[in-house]
Amino acid sequence: MITILDPTDWNLRWETPIAGEWFIDLRGIDKKHRIIRKIGRTLRGGDSPLINGNSLDAMIDVVADWFTETWGTNRIIYIAGGKSLECHGVKFALDVTLSIEEAFMDTIYDRALNYEGVGISEEFSHVSVYLCMN
Repeated sequence: MITILDPTDWNLRWETPIAGEWFIDLRGIDKKHRIIRKIGRTLRGGDSPLINGNSLDAMIDVVADWFTETWGTNRIIYIAGGKSLECHGVKFALDVTLSIEEAFMDTIYDRALNYEGVGISEEFSHVSVYLCMN
């Protein structure tokens, strides 16, 4: 689900999202909790609480709410600043990216449990996440 982009593939047009696109700029963010907050505040369900700490579990919850609210629509997420993730170690970078994927899979799972399985297979084609290592 997450595609890694080389900085040479980064298109500055992506910094001005259009309908169906979200841009998260992590460049220059040096604290883990600020990275988690930035993602959670950008991809946040309407009724979700704001993330004030550094809990990946809280981020998963609010991002899953966002995936639920935007179900069935095309969503393209661009994350700039993969180097900010890496500066905290590969484990942190993996934890954050896998948390976004977990939020998506939680939404799929909830839909399947509630017998709202229509469109689940199509949903995978509605979501794209690009992480640029700049």
